[in-house]
Parts: sequence; C-alpha cells; structure tokens
Amino acid sequence: MSAVKLVRDVTAKAYAAWLIKSGKVNAVLNRLNSGSCILSIYFHNPSLKVFEGCIKWILKNNLRAISTSELYGIYSNKKNLPRNTVVITVDDGWKFNEQNVIQTAIRYRIPVTIFLATDPMIRGNSFWWTIARSANKKMFPSLSVEELKGIPNHLRLHYLRKVSYVLSERQAMTSEAVRYFNSSPYINFQSHTVSHPILPMCTDQEVLNELVQSRLILERQLDKPIQLFAYPNGSYGIREINMLKRAGYKMAFTTHTNYIDHQSLVRPYEIPRFEVLDDSSMEESICRMTGVWFNTN
Repeated sequence: MSAVKLVRDVTAKAYAAWLIKSGKVNAVLNRLNSGSCILSIYFHNPSLKVFEGCIKWILKNNLRAISTSELYGIYSNKKNLPRNTVVITVDDGWKFNEQNVIQTAIRYRIPVTIFLATDPMIRGNSFWWTIARSANKKMFPSLSVEELKGIPNHLRLHYLRKVSYVLSERQAMTSEAVRYFNSSPYINFQSHTVSHPILPMCTDQEVLNELVQSRLILERQLDKPIQLFAYPNGSYGIREINMLKRAGYKMAFTTHTNYIDHQSLVRPYEIPRFEVLDDSSMEESICRMTGVWFNTN
C-alpha cells in the first residue's frame, strides 16, 4: 500500500467514524423506517470483507433488500415505498464477484443485480480501463483513463487496439458462470453495454448497437427478458435515455448520489445510487451506503 493511500484510508476512516458518532447514520435509518425513501447502493469489485460486512450491517439494522424487479414493480404499479428497504446492484461483472458477491448473496438470501459488459464476459479480455492503466506504466507517451473517457469513441478504440497487448488476462465472469448463477432466485443479471464505452462519446449508431446487442446477447445466454440497464461510468444524456426506450429497456441506474423516493421514481431511467468502494473500511462503507458520506440531504 502506498503512503498516499494509507493516509487517505486512515483519514477516511476517522471522518466516517465522526459521521456515525454524530448521529447522521441513525437519522437515515429513521428516515428509512418512515417509508419515505429506499437505499440504493452499488459495488464494482468488492473484497469479501467489504461486501459481507455490508450485508451483515444491513441485516443487523433490520433492513430488507428487494430486487430491482421489485423496485420496477413499485414504480410501474405506483405502490407506496416499503419501509426499511435497500436495493443492491453491482457493475461490470468482475470474475471475483462470483466468490465475493454472488456466493455471499446466496448464503444470506439477499437479492443482487449484476450489470454485465458482455464483451469481456464472452471474449475473456481485460476491461479497457485496466489495459489503459497498464499501458500508462509501460509506454510513453500514453493516454490516461480520464483522457480516454473524454475523446470520441472511435479514437478511444483506436488507441486501445494499439496497446491491448500489454494486458490480456480475463477479468470478467465467464458465460458459463453467468448461466449457472442465473438459476438462483437471488441473482439477476442485466445489461451494462457490450464493451463499456462512454456513451456520450459514441455516435448514435454506436450507442444503439451497444444497447441492443448487449440485450440480445444476454437474452440468448440467459433465456429471459433484459429490461434493466446501468450507464457505464454513469455517463448519459437525453439521447441515451431515448435510445434506451427505443432498445426496449424499462429502467436505468445512474451514479447520481441520492435516495430512491417517489420523486426519483418519476424518472425511471435515472435511478440514483450510492457507491461503496472495493476496499474501504467498515466505517466508510456504512457512511457510503447510507448516503451521509456524500452530504446528501
């Protein structure tokens, strides 16, 4: 661990402990008990310690996890928000999700939705941002991940083709594992595009291809309707929302930090979520799950 990360983690843990002691987390629990909102949290590639710790905290505080399908039912049927409720999602479909997330969710009987990028799953290649980071360490000149996120998609792909040799190991779950765990009543796989591009940097046709092809691939693999989506990098605009509707999706999840309430459910293609980091302390994870880390009112 670098000195910078060590200082960051120690500082974050102390700040989170102060937030908990201040009563802000208890205030959120009271709000959940009133039925005025639902917690919406998401992970990427969490350690077993982080994910299981979060699940244990949720259960200890008498919160009930509902599936994204149940959430859609609340929206479509205009139901009252259930009390003491949380929705748990995971982005990308990392291979370690199998042992750290899926097996934990099944063991505790907690519904989890995993949004899959289908290309790394099928082809077994690395996620593009890890290729870019590896190239940064081995090449000069090179482009950072943030720089690649900000250029037209065809230029990003051109650069990645040139540097893809630096990293080729599988980082995503296999198709076989996805099909196997799809039979669990607690695991729901949905769409996160084909190749995880930054959608606003894509052409209209590229966006439509990413949305339609990922849905069709997953429907063939899993033999079920794919109607839910999470925006890669949380990046989207009105064009992406309109194309999601055109491609047959019914609900989409953002990276906006807020609670799910009746006001947010009016916009089913902009469902907010709170991010929990892959390796944060329990104190920080609690503050992130409950939204107090983000100074959300």
